[in-house]
Amino acid sequence: MVAKEKAPARLQAEILETIIAQRSLEIAEKTRQIIEDTSLTLIEKIRPVIMVLPTHNDFYDLRILDQMKRYYPQQWAIVDASLSNDWAMLRQLIEQGIREGLIVDMNVTLMMKLIIDACNDTGSSCSRRFRSACSSRPSRTF
Repeated sequence: MVAKEKAPARLQAEILETIIAQRSLEIAEKTRQIIEDTSLTLIEKIRPVIMVLPTHNDFYDLRILDQMKRYYPQQWAIVDASLSNDWAMLRQLIEQGIREGLIVDMNVTLMMKLIIDACNDTGSSCSRRFRSACSSRPSRTF
């Protein structure tokens, strides 16, 4: 009986890994397209990169991540590393913007925390306002 119970769990883990890998590839491809688009300025690249990550990571809401961490810790570790890596490109763009004088010189770690928190809070009006401002405001800074 125990062997039969483990087989579905192993299959579920494999399916979960496939979904995680597919999501990671989608995010990487979309981000790469934005970064390599020579028709966009640096600021015009930052906004869609901010938007691509939450859009593709809607799959990973906090409830799902909590369950994954509890029941599929190896797969959760993959997702956790992937989410951290996804934000690294945004951080590089922001740091470049600061160096080029396009973004006010602020604490990048704090700025990243504010952006990530706003994106993770997908159900709030604050998040909707943040997304709207990022997609339409032509200002020099965030």
